[in-house]
Amino acid sequence: MFSGSYTSKLDGKNRFILPAKLRTQMIRAYDHERPHLVMTIGFFNPCLVLMSEEQWEKLGQVEGLDLLNPVVTDSFRLMSMVAFMDLDEVGRVTIPDYLKKMAGLGEQVTLLGCRSYIELWDPAKAEENLRDLQGKASDVMRRLREELTSRKTLGAELHGER
Repeated sequence: MFSGSYTSKLDGKNRFILPAKLRTQMIRAYDHERPHLVMTIGFFNPCLVLMSEEQWEKLGQVEGLDLLNPVVTDSFRLMSMVAFMDLDEVGRVTIPDYLKKMAGLGEQVTLLGCRSYIELWDPAKAEENLRDLQGKASDVMRRLREELTSRKTLGAELHGER
């Protein structure tokens, strides 16, 4: 599980060193010294997302969706903007040029540990986003509680409990 906020500088080849704390969390979470990773665009924010291949596969489990529905096919196209990679021997990750441009990244990135994945942001955008979230924290937590309660209730109903 990833947590924390870190800033890292990109080198001339668009590589950054994954901070030691995140590297340790990654090794623990994925049980591998140099796990296979996936980088893609943020689905709801102007950032990039870094996760394990295993986590990516879970996102792709969408059997039974209507391929004639434009929302479904649009989401598949969004999921095509992906790069597969491994940490190199010194713990660096390379950001492909096209993903770097799409996320509006410069010479530095802010890395946010978001439980099962890591977000990569332009530092100014990350600060703005976090400041905005801070102002909405009570509403976000209330909605999360409602979502979790709803899931718990639905799960109980599906299993004949109540």
